[in-house]
Formats: sequence, C-alpha cells, structure tokens
Amino acid sequence: MIDFVSTAKGPIGEWIWNNYVERIKEGYISQAEFARKLGINEQLFNNYINGKRRPEGENVEKLAKLGTEIYDLLGLRRPDPLLDKLIEAYDAASPEEKEEIIRQAFHLIGFEPEEK
Repeated sequence: MIDFVSTAKGPIGEWIWNNYVERIKEGYISQAEFARKLGINEQLFNNYINGKRRPEGENVEKLAKLGTEIYDLLGLRRPDPLLDKLIEAYDAASPEEKEEIIRQAFHLIGFEPEEK
C-alpha cells in the first residue's frame, strides 16, 4: 500500500486531501486527473490543498461533488432549492408583497418583530 504524505494546510486543504486519498484507494488517479475530473485548474487545486487560496464561486460547487461539508468549512449556507425559489420569488415581489411575505414568515416561526 502506498503511504500518502499530506502537504495540506488548514481544514479546507485537509478535507480536499482526504477526499483525494479516498479516490486514490478506489483506483489510482493522479492529482492532476482528480482536479480535471472536478473541473478545477490543477494549480488552483494545489493552492486549495496548500492553504494558499480559498475556494469561491463556482469552484465551491465543483468541490461540493466530494461532499457538502465544503460549505460548512467555508462558512457558507448549503444550497437549498426550495429556499432559493423563495428568495427568487421575494426578489421579484412588489414592496407590499415583500412586507406580507416577511409578516407571514415571522408569524409561522413565532417571531414578533419590534415595532418601528
């Protein structure tokens, strides 16, 4: 068995590295091939592992193919299709509709906002 020595730094780098090692155990794959399969530039991928860069934007979504823990590690909200639809509807609503959406949501969760 090959012993893989981690050069990863920080919780994000360690998480990516551990996922990479798991894929190697399933069948050898180079780090470059692993990055390509995720759709991430190899140098950028190495920077993530070494803690030189933090994933952002669409690369977070690409790394989420490995597991949604990446959102937690980055302190981001995990995607929720229903919540995304609600946000889209809210954004498209008139000011009066927005006020009603907020009022109804607060009512459902038992939150009473302070009077203005």
